[in-house]
Order: sequence, then C-alpha cells, then structure tokens
Amino acid sequence: MARRVAGSDEEESRVPLTGMLAEFRTALEQEIEAAKRNLANSAVSLLNGKRVAQIAGSHQYVFSVESPLNVPADTPGDLIVPGREEPIPATVVTVEDLKITVSVGVNLGPSIPFARLQSDLTMLLRRLIERIEAKAGEANPAGERILGKSPVSGDAQTVELPAGLDVNPGQRGAVSSCLGRDATFV
Repeated sequence: MARRVAGSDEEESRVPLTGMLAEFRTALEQEIEAAKRNLANSAVSLLNGKRVAQIAGSHQYVFSVESPLNVPADTPGDLIVPGREEPIPATVVTVEDLKITVSVGVNLGPSIPFARLQSDLTMLLRRLIERIEAKAGEANPAGERILGKSPVSGDAQTVELPAGLDVNPGQRGAVSSCLGRDATFV
C-alpha cells in the first residue's frame, strides 16, 4: 500500500479515501501534528538506570521514575542520555509501579545515572490511519449502523441474571439490548 510520508520530502501516492473516512484520516493527521508539537515537552526523567539484559543485540535497562507513568508496552520513543549527541531510539518494554524498562539497540554501559524518555504515542493514531486505508474498500456494516446509515436490527432479549446480582433497570436493559441487537450504545 502506498502512503504519503508525513513530514518527508518524498511525496508517495496516498490511498484515496472519500467522505467520512477521508475526514477521519484528516482529523487523525491533525491530532498527530498537534502531538508532535507537544512532544518536546513530554520527556520523562529517568533515574538510576541499570542494564538488566542483552537479548539479540538489544540492551534492556530498568530505570526509576518519580511518578507513575501511563505508557503502554511497545511504545516507541527516544532515550536522551547526557553526553550523547543524538537521541537513541528506544522501546518501552514494561512499566511497573515506579520502574520502567526500555530496550535500546546500543550498549550504554552497565549503568546510566540519568536519562530522559521522549515517547511517541502517535503510533496508535498512525496505525489507525493505516487500518482505515487498508479496509477502505471493504463493507463495514457495524460502522454503517453506528453512523446511522443503516438500521439496527434485532430485539432486546429477556435476560435471567444470577440471583443477588445488584443491577438497576438501565443496566438490565443494556444487557438485554446487547444480547439481542446487532448494535447497542451504552
């Protein structure tokens, strides 16, 4: 699939989209650009890094952080290490409590007293754009129902919930609708 690489000098052909899909891609691209503008302010300080493993040319370091992070595993980023001219491409391996493990392709020695991690959470937005482009020519009945372009079908089903389960009428109705209809919004 051919794509235009955002921010590059090379203009490749772009997957043609129309209507709402084109609007959605444009909105996602605008979110990516806004996130890039704020990326410089998103670096997190990492302390007391220790190399904990070397696996197939990658080096894993565990660092302490001062406050809990909400960064998913496999998030790409750049590790900024004092004394190194260029940021080092890194991938978040795990985040647990006040510890983060990152993987880098270079050996930075047994310990790193201080570093900063600049994560790029726009990868999820880019993957969503790729998915939209890949599936653009396929039927999407669920999407059509969600957008009100085709009717929801089915009827709410009578539900027998376990005794002692404390649900209100709205919750019971949501379960009944989910079990009997092809689209339900809760």
